[in-house]
Amino acid sequence: MFTGMDEVGWASMKHAYGSAEDVPELLRGLASACPQERERALDGMYGAVHHQGDVYDSTLACIPFLFELVGHTELHDRGGVVELLVSIGGGDAFDDGQLEDGDGAEGNYAMARTAVRSGAAAFIGLLADRDPEVRRTAPTALVRFLGQPEHVLGLLTGRLEEEEEEQVRPALAEGLGLFARLHPASAAPAVEYLVELGAAPHDPGLRLAALGQLAGCAPDRLPADLVPTVIALLRARSRRPRVPDQPERPDTDTLIGHLRRLRPADEEGGASPANPAHRARRPDRRPDRPAQGAVEQRRDGRPVQRRVDGGGAVA
Repeated sequence: MFTGMDEVGWASMKHAYGSAEDVPELLRGLASACPQERERALDGMYGAVHHQGDVYDSTLACIPFLFELVGHTELHDRGGVVELLVSIGGGDAFDDGQLEDGDGAEGNYAMARTAVRSGAAAFIGLLADRDPEVRRTAPTALVRFLGQPEHVLGLLTGRLEEEEEEQVRPALAEGLGLFARLHPASAAPAVEYLVELGAAPHDPGLRLAALGQLAGCAPDRLPADLVPTVIALLRARSRRPRVPDQPERPDTDTLIGHLRRLRPADEEGGASPANPAHRARRPDRRPDRPAQGAVEQRRDGRPVQRRVDGGGAVA
């Protein structure tokens, strides 16, 4: 694994806190057998290499190694790596148009988008991955980066017929909603599928996810009794036994660990704990920021306060 990584000139590259010479250690940490080390490494990637959605030369250099990690099915927590790739590739920052190639930060964003798109075929197999958390991250990655609308739609609807995990099926519905918004000319079949998923006899979590997506892509197709329907579904979902969708793990003193602890107990089919603080943005759009007081660590171990006023990390 990581063939050629030691030949990359990391020390000549930069991330949010200076030299990127520590990036190989972070990449190896993502493949660690220790869950705490994996979480600290992922937090380090977001905190320095992809700080607040920024894309540096070291971020670009990481992309092939991140795809390599995703392809090793024996590794744990690959879902977080998929989400990191989605964020590096631009996430929803490119929904309203792609940045032009060029120099500086804007060029880095465009090159990242192109690099993730070029490897997007790797996301196809993740729909049937043995890890439910990986399967839950695959729909968004496919819709955003595969670039073959009819093929993507077929993959999502086909997987919905086979997927048995209640924690994964809402993510497929979310993928259909995203597909309808990004590909309006091909949206009709996705919308019809969402209408069907939003009705009985589907489980409450899937129905709520489908109705939420219809609100964003085809509000005219929502049922007339939407409010009482949603209230009834929320009540029904709260009565269902809660099955943990992720294995228990020791707490870590990281932003990702903090967000995981804050995650609502009844959340189904939502984004991973990392997403609220680390969604990538275009340079002219402010990235989402964690709440005042969230603390991350510099690469030298010094605490850094993340501001919420639009500024960067400050000591």
